[in-house]
Amino acid sequence: MKTKTLLLVTLLLLTAACTTPSIPTPRVFEAGQVVMQPGQRLDDVQSGSVLTFVEIVQDSRCPADAICITSGFVQARFAIQEGEHTRQVVLTLGDMSSGDSNVMNVGEFTVTLVEVNPYPLASAPVDYADYRVTLELYAD
Repeated sequence: MKTKTLLLVTLLLLTAACTTPSIPTPRVFEAGQVVMQPGQRLDDVQSGSVLTFVEIVQDSRCPADAICITSGFVQARFAIQEGEHTRQVVLTLGDMSSGDSNVMNVGEFTVTLVEVNPYPLASAPVDYADYRVTLELYAD
């Protein structure tokens, strides 16, 4: 009986070790809104461009359960690969400083950051892996 139990436990451990982590699947650019999670990418088949949502750089928005003097801002970093070249772009929502933008061009599309969720709460910090960005894509 101990041998069978040991064999079963060993098989379960091997099965768990062989599973691959969940990697967000790439999607194709289409006009309209798209929600992305960190690590997810959009492929523009026509231009060969790839847009990847890398991370939330900073979220200083006033938490929904707090009283603040300013509304704050949130910044999201994206990687844009066009051929052999990759560039990083940071888009901002909320209180913008000089040089901040919520719009970028990727291949044949204009991409606008329109929303970042979840909205922060002072009582429950957001894990950066839980963030989702909503982008509006317009074909040029």
